[in-house]
Amino acid sequence: MTSGDANLGLWGDAAGNARTDSTSVLGLGAANPRNQSRRCTFSSPKNGNRLPGSPGMISVAEFNDIDRLRDLRLLWKELLGKTGGASFFQSLDWLTNYWRHFGENMKLRCLVVSVAGRPIGIVPFIVKHTATHLGRVRVLTYPLDSWGAFYGPIGPHPAATLNSALRYIRASRRDWELIDLRYVDVNGTDRGRTRNAMRNVGLQSFTRHWNTDSLIELGPNWTEFLAQLDPTHRKVYRCAEERLEQLGHVEYVRHRPGGRIVGDDETRDDLYDSFRSILTSRSTDGRQDDGRNRFQRIGEFLSDVHGDACRAGAADLNLLFLDDRPVCAVYNYVLDGRVETVSIESADDAPAEAGLVLMGRMLRDGCRRNDDVYVVASRLGNPSGWQTSTTTSARYTHFPVTVPRAQVFRLNQHLKRWFAGKKSPATQPPKHEPAADPVKPRLSVIN
Repeated sequence: MTSGDANLGLWGDAAGNARTDSTSVLGLGAANPRNQSRRCTFSSPKNGNRLPGSPGMISVAEFNDIDRLRDLRLLWKELLGKTGGASFFQSLDWLTNYWRHFGENMKLRCLVVSVAGRPIGIVPFIVKHTATHLGRVRVLTYPLDSWGAFYGPIGPHPAATLNSALRYIRASRRDWELIDLRYVDVNGTDRGRTRNAMRNVGLQSFTRHWNTDSLIELGPNWTEFLAQLDPTHRKVYRCAEERLEQLGHVEYVRHRPGGRIVGDDETRDDLYDSFRSILTSRSTDGRQDDGRNRFQRIGEFLSDVHGDACRAGAADLNLLFLDDRPVCAVYNYVLDGRVETVSIESADDAPAEAGLVLMGRMLRDGCRRNDDVYVVASRLGNPSGWQTSTTTSARYTHFPVTVPRAQVFRLNQHLKRWFAGKKSPATQPPKHEPAADPVKPRLSVIN
């Protein structure tokens, strides 16, 4: 818990309940009935802890219309800049594009937490229908769908924000059958906050391992980084560079604009088209998803996000050309020295060495740019040889006692744990549900 979190009292009324109303909040003016925001207030007890100078009143505003979030753009950007371990996946740009491409059958429940009228945090939730062996279930979760490694509350007071948001969810009308908070950075920025928040508001949670993702932690320079890798991998990489050079002219190109704030937001459509040509070349198998090829749909989504990412200074496109022909690509999002890989692609006819060479040249350039760490989500495979450590994410699931199907799921999880020898939930990998749209790439790119 941060010092700021320690000063925030999180209480309901004398009976522990929330007071709700549907007035306009955050100074956004009156809303029409269809898009009206909802506000919930929690008052502190007489002797409770408070922020200095505050009357101890916490309010939560809910937004269900993605277009109304435009009014929060400056606030969102400010709070994201104060978020520990922040990611572009937590940005409003990401959420807006995600919602327009995949939100058709979902409900947005974006919560803004304020203390004495001052916003301190944002928690974007969604309610989505998830297929299970008992039919489709309405699940309250984060809007990530395995695109990235971690997700959580936005702002400098994550514990207070999440406590208030979950208390609001518990007090409001339930439109979900399960709460399933995945992608929690249990060993990093979360530090038990999600578990404690669910317990504090009376939501009993079932904890499980979610993913183990790869980290590539760069040293102060390329020479020292290479020195910490396995000697066999260093030899394989040098041989791959030599063999690829024998096949033709090799060129590595990286586009990482600084963003609109520094006057550098060029999208370089020529380079992005090269990346997209590699992605769409994988659509030759004829599989269809809602009448459109799945890879084409992903390409359209990433294309829309690309412009916003360039303007935010978060886009990082890496391409490897062989005789002026794009053969491999890695697309990342970058924020404060943390580089998160989104897509790794290779052309059907790419030489076997191309992926390894691209990864090596990208990391070498990353050392020059003073990048701190590269995060490769598990869906993208294991970057064997380059990986320096791993990081673990968890999922926290709440099964309401009044929902029969939820109790069946809870019993099923307990039986699985029992038959597995009562292993620790923090280390027992569950059977993962496939991501909504991200596609596992050819692993030749990362060897």
